[in-house]
Amino acid sequence: MNILGKIIAAFLFTIICISSFAQENFIEGYIITNEGDTLTGFIDYRNWEMNPEKIEFKKKIDENESIYRPFEIMSFHVSDEVYLSAFVETENSPGNKNRLNTNPDFIITSDTAFLQVLIDGEKSLYYLNKKGKDNFYFLYENKIELLKHKKYLVNAGNSVAREENNFYKNQLTFYLNECKSIHSKIERTTYTKAGLVNIFNDYYACTKKDQSHKKEIETVQFEFGILAGLSATTLNFDSDGPFNYLINTDFGISYNLTGGFGINIVLPRNNKKWSINNEFLYSLYKMNGTYRQEYTSNVYTDYNIDFGESYIKVNNMLRYSFPLNNFRIFINGGISNGISISETNFVREERNQLGDVTIYEYKALERTRKHEMAFFAGFGLKYNRFSLETRYERGNGMSLYNSLLSETARYYVIIGFLFNSPK
Repeated sequence: MNILGKIIAAFLFTIICISSFAQENFIEGYIITNEGDTLTGFIDYRNWEMNPEKIEFKKKIDENESIYRPFEIMSFHVSDEVYLSAFVETENSPGNKNRLNTNPDFIITSDTAFLQVLIDGEKSLYYLNKKGKDNFYFLYENKIELLKHKKYLVNAGNSVAREENNFYKNQLTFYLNECKSIHSKIERTTYTKAGLVNIFNDYYACTKKDQSHKKEIETVQFEFGILAGLSATTLNFDSDGPFNYLINTDFGISYNLTGGFGINIVLPRNNKKWSINNEFLYSLYKMNGTYRQEYTSNVYTDYNIDFGESYIKVNNMLRYSFPLNNFRIFINGGISNGISISETNFVREERNQLGDVTIYEYKALERTRKHEMAFFAGFGLKYNRFSLETRYERGNGMSLYNSLLSETARYYVIIGFLFNSPK
């Protein structure tokens, strides 16, 4: 397995281990039974991206949990979220753009589900994500109705184009008919959480009526911070041909300071466990190595070699994190692209023949790479606005020769400080 495969395998294995370790998150909540009784206690809350098919509930935190599925309870309330048990229609056409078909008709099935309440009032809006497919609903004459929408393909000459069956716009125009001024907005409303919640908010602003519940739509959050730390770099060469003096030289370890800034894009839902982290980092190494190529005791060549590179690195990574007491533990892995901004590339060759010494000085490598690509993985912890991370990185080094492979290995210890830390 190559180095990228090893990093990916270790990254996924660590996620699985951490996920199994951090399974439960019981917080205060309550359920409404089918008889209308309210039971307070604790619900295992996952900030679900897809609507839960069941929930775990405890009356007391030290008791065993009970499992409830749709229609075994009327509803449950946890955090700022409300879920309603219902028997509803779902539109099951493929939603992924690579799986669309040319059939404009809806594919409707029925199922029981916990619907998330987005708007509750005289006009209500509900949401269901099942297997990655979004469906939205409204309450009309005490019945929950599906807002119908479908994407499909149409032939357009020698190509195909995407179209949408936007029947939901007709439904909304009828449902929200008390406010004529929003009809033009309905025509521009997208079949998304944000789009539909906005049009319902416009309706309530227009009619001056009250909502008993409104779920704030979670959006992407941005964290900005600075980074500083220490790097330890090794450089190795491998060749089946020339460059014997490079592949036999031990360059040791180069210890250097590193620093920069980062932007962490925190994805909504799933308790903000996933984020896309991007860094701009200054990294360098400087190293020296010596090698003696001996022919006889009186005939030999000494090489004194200096290598160094300074990079501006752009690091892009996927980060997984989870809370543990007052800390947040995280692992991440990704790709690094480094642009060389300065270089040390020098060899001093001393040829000794029976005491007669001739000195040559030249570039160790005539052809060097200005763009280094690397893969990395790391883990760390965050406390308030501070973070501490250790990271391993493997790159393709500086050699541009096909006959000479170069490889860098870097170990980082990085301290971070966030200017803002969204909750």
